[in-house]
Amino acid sequence: MLSESFVKDGRVFFSDSSFTNVKEKPILQNILNLIERINEKLVPIEKLHQNISILVSDMHRVCKKCLRFGGIKYFGSSFNGFRSQHSDVDIMIELDYDGIDKQLCRCRSYLKSSELFMIKEVVRHAHVPIIKVIHMATELECDVSFSVPSIPRSDVLWNTQLLRSYCNLYPQIADAFRVLKFILNCTRFGSVRTKGLSTYGHTILFIYFITHHWSTKIPFINPTTFQPLIGKELPASICPAKMFHDYLLFLACRLDSSQHAINIRTPKNIRNTGLTGRLYIPDPYITKNLGLSMNENRVYEFKLFVFSIA
Repeated sequence: MLSESFVKDGRVFFSDSSFTNVKEKPILQNILNLIERINEKLVPIEKLHQNISILVSDMHRVCKKCLRFGGIKYFGSSFNGFRSQHSDVDIMIELDYDGIDKQLCRCRSYLKSSELFMIKEVVRHAHVPIIKVIHMATELECDVSFSVPSIPRSDVLWNTQLLRSYCNLYPQIADAFRVLKFILNCTRFGSVRTKGLSTYGHTILFIYFITHHWSTKIPFINPTTFQPLIGKELPASICPAKMFHDYLLFLACRLDSSQHAINIRTPKNIRNTGLTGRLYIPDPYITKNLGLSMNENRVYEFKLFVFSIA
């Protein structure tokens, strides 16, 4: 298969013709079977929401003893439609006063003495400090973070609503993405700790493909109004297996990190003006946040890996 590849300026690409000798129909049916098997393992959404409601209620009981806060907000994959079988719950406590570290430590002490939660880890000095806990009644894992008046972190709530808007429009988007997430969790390309991308970064890349490059164009959703920009009639239905299959081809054959600007803030294709082969995936709401990226060597390895499974 590597004979079908070619290298340009140190970057690896493949020809789409590499796949033309394989009948697509049986492949799509196999992918569809895999999608169904992975998605049927999800906890029913009603049960999940019930468990999350219990968790948040218990968290509120603990926090009101030690913190002054306005409320508890939810965000992340458990709420944006892209949840998987083992997704944790991300909550944000809206503190009334600045000074996260002291309030985090106070919250940690009360959580530790509580019988409602078990602390797994405390990350105090990260960009976003969190307390990782397990809720004893539901066994849900939960990441507790904080916002303060000077750092409201409203972007995470907007991101959750934007991604949920895509899933509400076509639930098959999340169905297909869960297969990719399942595969990536077994590799070094699915975590920033191993110089790959976070799940969030892969989600943005996936949405970029289906709104900018997929033949069955999914309507772009305005990140301000959360409404789809519809220039023509919406596709009546989409095939998640076809979406997943074509996405792999895009990654292996056409993704060029020195040319593609991975941007879902605008429906226009923006050319990457940088000279580097690093894959940049900016946050839709924090335009200067380029932390979600892979370096040139990792992009090269990622393309080879995708080609091997496509």
